Amino acid sequence: MNKNNFTFRIIPFFVALFLLVTTATFSQDKKTKPLPIITSSEIWIDRFDNPTGKALTGGNWYMFTDNPNLAKSKVFPEALKQAYKNIPSRNNDNAFEYRYALDKGDYKWEPYVGVGVTFVDSNTTVNLENIKGIAYDYIGSRHTLVYALASVKDYAHYQKITPGSDEWKTIIIPISELKQPSWGKPVEFSPEIIQALQWTISGKTGDTGRLCIDNIRLLRKLPKVEEVVAAEKKPNVKTESTAEIPRTVSEKVKIADWYGFCKAAYSLSFDDGLMSQYNYVAPILDKYNLKGTFYIVTENLQPDSTLSSTWHYGYWRQFIKLSKNGHELGSHSATHPKLTSLPDGNEKDEGTLQYELNAPIKALRNYLPTYKFMTFAYPFVDFNEHVMEETAKLYVSSRGHGGGFNPAHSLVWMNIQAHSLEYSPGRTLKSDIAKITTLENWISTNTIAKGGWTVYLAHDVFPFEEAIKVTDSWQPVSAESLEIFAKWLKEKQVTKELWVETVGNVTRYIKERDAVNIILKEETKDKLSFSITDNLPDDLFNYPITLEITIPKDWRKIIVKQKNSKNIVVVAGGKVQVNVVPDQGNFEIEREE
Repeated sequence: MNKNNFTFRIIPFFVALFLLVTTATFSQDKKTKPLPIITSSEIWIDRFDNPTGKALTGGNWYMFTDNPNLAKSKVFPEALKQAYKNIPSRNNDNAFEYRYALDKGDYKWEPYVGVGVTFVDSNTTVNLENIKGIAYDYIGSRHTLVYALASVKDYAHYQKITPGSDEWKTIIIPISELKQPSWGKPVEFSPEIIQALQWTISGKTGDTGRLCIDNIRLLRKLPKVEEVVAAEKKPNVKTESTAEIPRTVSEKVKIADWYGFCKAAYSLSFDDGLMSQYNYVAPILDKYNLKGTFYIVTENLQPDSTLSSTWHYGYWRQFIKLSKNGHELGSHSATHPKLTSLPDGNEKDEGTLQYELNAPIKALRNYLPTYKFMTFAYPFVDFNEHVMEETAKLYVSSRGHGGGFNPAHSLVWMNIQAHSLEYSPGRTLKSDIAKITTLENWISTNTIAKGGWTVYLAHDVFPFEEAIKVTDSWQPVSAESLEIFAKWLKEKQVTKELWVETVGNVTRYIKERDAVNIILKEETKDKLSFSITDNLPDDLFNYPITLEITIPKDWRKIIVKQKNSKNIVVVAGGKVQVNVVPDQGNFEIEREE
């Protein structure tokens, strides 16, 4: 795994402020226009029509690069006044444009450039209460929108990656979709302490491109489905919808966000298919009856146990056994390359993106003919919009990295957020356990409190004394601390605070839950019969979803039937929870007494 999730740790708000020009010039034949209304309540940051060169809120614009960190990236033009210009925007008005060339130089992590704006000056006050999201127009490169908060001291600000676009596009990003990088100290998001907004671009040496932005506004109300944005500069543009899939659900039925009406979901994932995962991870998970997801690099697993293993990789037979024991096998590519560096090609052509995505599926068929990969994990967490699009053709979800928190609804399926632990020199078993305690607290105050889903990412796992001696593996976890974590997760599952399940099964559940149609087909004094369908492929989507059914209050014992299953349940209070599989026939609830 690479460290591109570290990119924003070292970006100060005002680095390279020597680029700041507060007296930027504009076309003087324009007058400042009245601010249009897009929803019922909003705060406009900038339309780039203001001849003073300041944001409408009174703040200042600035550009920055990675040069202070020994890198050599460049932005063009170097003066802000040249970035405010007539470019082909939606109606040829001013917009902000910056072009870039990335060069890592002697910098350890990925090179970056960016542009930012402070919110206010000493003479301006802006009420930022109840902000629900941000909207802006853009054309150009994939970038990261960053909310810089005063409470964040380690640059782990709330952020979201936005895909590139070859045409002008309006994007609306709800606050709920912002995440902190996993390496930072978690802080609570508060609109009232936003200091600045940043649009940052990172990548690899040699990357060039441009980003243009316009019509930036904070929203106190998010547009509804099909609501037309009535901005003066861009008429008849519809907002992106975050609504659930339309469905029919009987009024007698309540669908659980998470299996068993747990408060939140959690998944354990382990990358590469390593020998240590078979030797140490699987026994720990099996001890606590937890299931994990193992993302395997198919061409690095040895097919024959008589052959010597390569590096830390394991054998096919080991991971096939894990699959048969209920753990998930996910795809981590064929050879573990950086996918963004690969050309497109035929799925049979080695060294192409399509080969790396397709070859694992074919390799798995040799061992488990009926097993299908559900999920993918990007090697080195290296991906872009094109990689995401190609991955989506073959896999239902893909794990990325970031703040670690995924909401219960409206997920970005090709960038499921995950987090991981990192260790400093001089680590002790006590410090390892302290990291687990910190992680547990974060899960409690974020994943559980907000009712979301988090994915844990790890690689090698060894007993502590061995883990601290390993020098050729990325952040090896101590088996002792992992067992403490597994025990805690099991306790949280027993109390229904967490549903601990594989990445693939959580994906299945969410997809089924959001697509399900439940119709009351028959109701008598002793029986309720429902149809349950989701119109998803049954060979992939066959996980039971949890429902709460309203029944007559005088029913004390019932029989729940679906297909060949039959369960007797004692109930009280006119409610019963059942787990049923969509598209497996009607399910019935019959009075037993």
